[in-house]
Amino acid sequence: MNRNFHLNYAIVAFVLAAVFNLHIGCSADSHIKPRFYSYQQAVAWYQNQHNIEDIYPDSSAIYRAAYYESDHVLLLYFTSDHSKGYIFGDVPNNVWLEFKNASSKGRYYNTYIKGCYRFEL
Repeated sequence: MNRNFHLNYAIVAFVLAAVFNLHIGCSADSHIKPRFYSYQQAVAWYQNQHNIEDIYPDSSAIYRAAYYESDHVLLLYFTSDHSKGYIFGDVPNNVWLEFKNASSKGRYYNTYIKGCYRFEL
């Protein structure tokens, strides 16, 4: 199975467990928030806890971008087909920060990301 499936599956499994107030192997000093009132609230909490940043840039090329800081994984969705996520591994945090601040996300991608990092579909 590809990494995208595993990342999405892990988030969904965690969120479902949190929504239904299940404890999934947490240590005594790390407790799951007692109750979420919506799926979006649970996802936002999970993303915040695990340093996942998700943006929808104003770009003609990039529809959505997410960065998993703990894994150094960049997930990009292009405007041409935003149902497919493209995963780039071993992407340093500074590349993510530069990408977010670039005036042209497509140009930055073509110059500094495409062909430079491990890629999975």
